[in-house]
Amino acid sequence: MSTTNSADALHGPVVTVLDALSAQGWRMLHTTRWPGHPGHTIEHVAVGPGGVVVVSVPHPAVHDEALDSPQEDLSCATSAVTALVAPRHRRTVRGVLVVPPGAEPPTRAATVESDQLETWLTSMDPVLTPLEVVLVSAYLRDRLNPLATPRAAQVPRPGAPADAEPDMAAPLPDVPDEPVVAEPPETEALTSEPATVAPERRPRPRRRRRWWHLGPGTTSALVIAGGVVTPWLVAWLLHVL
Repeated sequence: MSTTNSADALHGPVVTVLDALSAQGWRMLHTTRWPGHPGHTIEHVAVGPGGVVVVSVPHPAVHDEALDSPQEDLSCATSAVTALVAPRHRRTVRGVLVVPPGAEPPTRAATVESDQLETWLTSMDPVLTPLEVVLVSAYLRDRLNPLATPRAAQVPRPGAPADAEPDMAAPLPDVPDEPVVAEPPETEALTSEPATVAPERRPRPRRRRRWWHLGPGTTSALVIAGGVVTPWLVAWLLHVL
């Protein structure tokens, strides 16, 4: 049986099993957009108490150049779905390849037989609350809608608070483009004469003021007085002695 025939034979039973799990709190997305691979789709994405499960069936490989094409396709699809969910829910995303009963798994990826798929999903440990199942499935349904245009990441406007998260759903207002005028760089004025640099002034030491100032006139007066007084003083001393 070829890969295409095997996928067609498994598609109906897998869809029936997955849709029947809605009574147990699971929500299903079928034939969703494959982010990063235009023209290709992800067969099934199941969101339930056990987490987010990418369910794939054998089909013509997208990554033909890989050594293990089914495993590479399943890993790539699982990574694309993981990148869409919130960081706290990324650990709950896993992928599984459904094979016919009794068939030898054609890959090293996680596989489960089609008749054991329901038991395998319902036996998973619960990691999502019923509210989280509704919110995650609705978000993935919107982001993986094959008819929707892929959204581009929007950068917040300057001036917004650092802790405020941008609203990814609200479109940005149209702002007319304004011409950007480049300002000339600042240049120093050139002169023909070199700039005069004022000498650095150092503080002069403060001198101690004297109570008696000696000047040219004072010195002459002292010399004259000494010439007059000295002979008289010498004569007086000689007379006394």
